[in-house]
Amino acid sequence: MDGLVDISILLSSKRKEYEEVLIISRWELEDDWKNWEKTDTHVQLHREGKNKERPAFIRQIYVKMYNEQTIKKGKNIDKMFINMESVE
Repeated sequence: MDGLVDISILLSSKRKEYEEVLIISRWELEDDWKNWEKTDTHVQLHREGKNKERPAFIRQIYVKMYNEQTIKKGKNIDKMFINMESVE
């Protein structure tokens, strides 16, 4: 997919009531994501699921858009937290 940077799938720590799955896709540009939503593959997947009943174990689905502010990797992570504390 053009513009796709990566996809992360995160599973929350288990709770007695439920687990939470967070799927994060990062794109080079917002327009890349919008273009992917218009692809035949994406549209077809939604058409196929449109009339199907949602499984009981899926409680909520929502989509949110975030703008990336910064990425810190490896040895820079300590500096990131120090900088975050100074913002608060």
